[in-house]
Amino acid sequence: MAKQPSGICYLAGAGPGDPALATLKTRALVESAEVLVYDEGVHPEIIEWAPEAAETLPAPAEGCAELLIEKAKAGRRVVRLCVGDPLLFGPGLAEARALREAKVAYEFSPGIPAALVGRPGRLLGRTEAVETVELGLPEALASAGRQPLLGRKVVLAGLRRQAGPLAGALREAGAQVAELPLFRVEPPTELLEFGQIVQEAHTYDWAVFTTPEGVHAFFNLFDKLYHDAREIGGVRIAAVGATTAALLKARHLNVDLLLDAPSAEAAAKAFLKEGTIENQKIVVIRPEHDADTLPRELTRMGAIVDEALAYRTVAQEATAQVARFRSEGADLVVFPSAASVEHFVAQGLTLPAGAKAAALGPAAVRALKTGGLSADLESSRPDPAGVVEAIARFYAKKG
Repeated sequence: MAKQPSGICYLAGAGPGDPALATLKTRALVESAEVLVYDEGVHPEIIEWAPEAAETLPAPAEGCAELLIEKAKAGRRVVRLCVGDPLLFGPGLAEARALREAKVAYEFSPGIPAALVGRPGRLLGRTEAVETVELGLPEALASAGRQPLLGRKVVLAGLRRQAGPLAGALREAGAQVAELPLFRVEPPTELLEFGQIVQEAHTYDWAVFTTPEGVHAFFNLFDKLYHDAREIGGVRIAAVGATTAALLKARHLNVDLLLDAPSAEAAAKAFLKEGTIENQKIVVIRPEHDADTLPRELTRMGAIVDEALAYRTVAQEATAQVARFRSEGADLVVFPSAASVEHFVAQGLTLPAGAKAAALGPAAVRALKTGGLSADLESSRPDPAGVVEAIARFYAKKG
C-alpha cells in the first residue's frame, strides 16, 4: 500500500498590520509555503511574500479548520496566517485542536499582538471595550530622525532577488514597501558557449561585468567548474556600476576599473586610463537582451573582444502586484537595473501621478531615458543603506 503523503500546518501570526512588524520566522514560513490561508486583515505585502507557485486563499468564515486539514493531508506545507498572534484573540487554539484530532502535524509561530500597537480603546476593530497602550513608536522614531521615510510608499520594480535587502532597509526607515516583480532570470540560449568562455576566463586580459546578474551567472558556473578562485588567473576586472562592483568585491576580487560613464563610448574610453587596449583580449559579460554598444566601442579602439551572453530575462506575470500598483500608486518607484526599466515599459506600465523614479546606477538612468522617462534621483552607493540615504536626502531637499 502506498504511503500517504505527510503535510504540516503552521499557525502563524502576521502581526498588527505593518509588514515591518511581522517576525522573521513568519516571513520565512510564508516564503516557503505551498498553501497560504490568510485572514482578511493581513497586509497584502505579507501575502506577496509567498512563492509564485503557492496557492493563496482567504480564510473562509466557516470551515477554515477543515480547509487546513484537507490541504495538509494532501501532503502540502500549509501556512495559516492570522492577524496579530494566532492564539491571542486569534483562531489558533480552535484550529490547533481540530488539526490534532485529525492527526495533522502543526506548529505555532507567534506574532506581535495587535493590542500592543493599537490606538487607545481600539483593537483593530475586534472590540471597543479593550483599553490598549499607545506606544507611538513610528512617530517617536521619526522625530528622532531614524525613520526619515515615514509614510512614503516605495515600489521596488524588477527582479524579486534584487528587492530583499533593500526592502528591509526601506521599511526600517519607515517606508511602506511593495515589490513589483516584472521578470525572472533564465540561463542563456547558448549555455555551452557561455560555459566555454567561463572556463577560459583566465586567458583574457580583461573581463568586463556589465550587470549584477551577470556576476551571479558567471560565478555560479565558475564555481561548478573550479574549486579554487585563483583559477580565474591574472585577468583584470572592470565593472559597470557600483552595484556590480560591490558583488565582485564581496567575492574578494579587486575591481581594477569602475565604469560609471553615461555612455558606452565614454565607458570604453575609460580603459585608456589603464593604458592602451589595442590587441588586448577582452570578454564582456552581458545579458542576451542588452545592446552590444560597449563591445563595438572596444573593438573600434583596437581590442579583441568576445561577448559572453550570461543570461536572459523573461517577462514575469505578476497580475496581483501590477493591479495593486495601478490602483494604489506610489510616491517613488525604484529601478535597480536597466532590465527592470525595460520590462516596466514593455508591460505598458507608467509612473503613477506624482510618483518619482529612482535609478540605481547609470545603466538604469540610460534605460529610463530610452523609455521616455527620467530619473528624479540616482544613488551613487549600491548598498541598501546608501540607497536609503540618497532617497532620504532627496525628500529632505523637497521639504
